[in-house]
Amino acid sequence: MILFDEAQRAWDSTQVARFTKKSLRNSEPELFLEIMGRVPNWSVIIAVVGSGQEINRGEAGLGEWGDAILKSETKWIVRASPRVLPGNPDIPGQPLFGQVDSLLDFTQDTRLHLEMNVKSPRAEALNQWVDALIDLRLSDARNLFETIDEFPLVLTRELDNAKQWLRDRTDEDHRCGLVANASAKRLRAWGIDTNSLRKDSAWADWFLKPRGDVRSSNQLEIAATNFDCQGLELDWVGMCWGNDLVFDDTQSNWDTRLFRGTSWVRASEDPRKFMLNSYRVLLTRARRGMVIWVPKADGCDTTLNPAHFDATADLLREAGLSLID
Repeated sequence: MILFDEAQRAWDSTQVARFTKKSLRNSEPELFLEIMGRVPNWSVIIAVVGSGQEINRGEAGLGEWGDAILKSETKWIVRASPRVLPGNPDIPGQPLFGQVDSLLDFTQDTRLHLEMNVKSPRAEALNQWVDALIDLRLSDARNLFETIDEFPLVLTRELDNAKQWLRDRTDEDHRCGLVANASAKRLRAWGIDTNSLRKDSAWADWFLKPRGDVRSSNQLEIAATNFDCQGLELDWVGMCWGNDLVFDDTQSNWDTRLFRGTSWVRASEDPRKFMLNSYRVLLTRARRGMVIWVPKADGCDTTLNPAHFDATADLLREAGLSLID
């Protein structure tokens, strides 16, 4: 039996070929199905999927598993939640199958969708609120926000206020920390370097060292990126919103950007999808509560347009958040 956690991050064939220098040409789902298909008598693959959480090149999502099943020479018995099928608005990202093959032994089982948010039991609607925000369904986001009672969720424009909010709520038995998207490079202007944790290879220290240890997340000095914290959580989170993802109020849409050299360039389709998913990941790392910090810029730096930050902050307030400044 294989248990594949974070199965949405399984590589497509292009990324497998790139990593193996073309010695392998199948996707990871195809490879796992082929290997387990050779096991005599029976075998089981359990794929645990976080839909809409593909955040890096080659991460193929749920649909890659469906394609691999349909192409497999082994006749697999497939069991999945009905929520992974087309037409379900509650699940972001790709469905398992575009259309279920009539020859496939496939059964829907509602028990295979994890309804209870184990990591954030105080906010069962948090993930739905995040999905509505990312999808810019602001009316839905406001309505969902009203149902989040025991999970403090606020907005600030000052980093010091965010840090103090976290310190005031974190006791000895819980952890707090800052998170930021890896592509939010210009947060460096406020002392948030999105390369430092990865550069120091200090993930274990950041997640485990106690209060008072300068390597600890509780020090609120180093932000973990989407790559550092996917699949992991903290009790209290300060989410640092960069200007790699800003709301363009003239287009009523997200503007996704990458920093190249000394300026921003617009992200193409795949990086755009990964960036939206990365913010989806970052906004769901807290178990007990979260403060979102959107910086204030003074206009002196051409890479930090105040209007971009202001429009994003206004959007978050429209989605239900209160400003604590």
